[in-house]
Amino acid sequence: MRKRKHVLGFAGLCTAAVLCVSCSQTTTGAPSATTDSTAKGSSAPKVPQELDPSSYLGKPCSIVPQQTMSQLGFPDPGVPNTTSQTAITGGPACDWYMPDSSKSIHVGIQRSSSGNDNGGIAKILSLNGSLFSFAELTDVSGYPAAYADTQDDRPKGACTLWVGIQDDLTFSVATDRYSGAQDSCDTAKQIAASVITTLQGGS
Repeated sequence: MRKRKHVLGFAGLCTAAVLCVSCSQTTTGAPSATTDSTAKGSSAPKVPQELDPSSYLGKPCSIVPQQTMSQLGFPDPGVPNTTSQTAITGGPACDWYMPDSSKSIHVGIQRSSSGNDNGGIAKILSLNGSLFSFAELTDVSGYPAAYADTQDDRPKGACTLWVGIQDDLTFSVATDRYSGAQDSCDTAKQIAASVITTLQGGS
């Protein structure tokens, strides 16, 4: 059951990442402790072309082709999460578990059931030092992305990657129980690139 513990924790993290958008909105004249942190992410790259994940919100496992998952050693269909409280507030997700292994993969779309997005890569970067202990900018297929998590477990084989598909919206890929930083993050990037291809209308 250890592999499910990380997935459940990541689902909560996605919820927090969405909720932090509304948390950072202050009324006129109120102290703005979040203004500086938001500014940190204000220089985040813009997406080259917005991608719309709407058709996958009700079927999040379809956002990654099964062929891609099978090639990575996940022959079984993913387990969708669209109705739990974390999915309602943090966005729908899908989890894959490798047979006879502790490896797992989590893919989520950070749009709540009420239509709230998480603020995009700019918001992810701005949470460095608060929700996240690190946030490192990168890119996937030309789209702005960031490695970010509450603690850096990449050397232990756990990698969380957030990818901006709209300036105020991300999807995320989390890998767990891989052999190290390169293995886990390379896998996360491969899946993220596949998601972008899907959203662009490819396969």
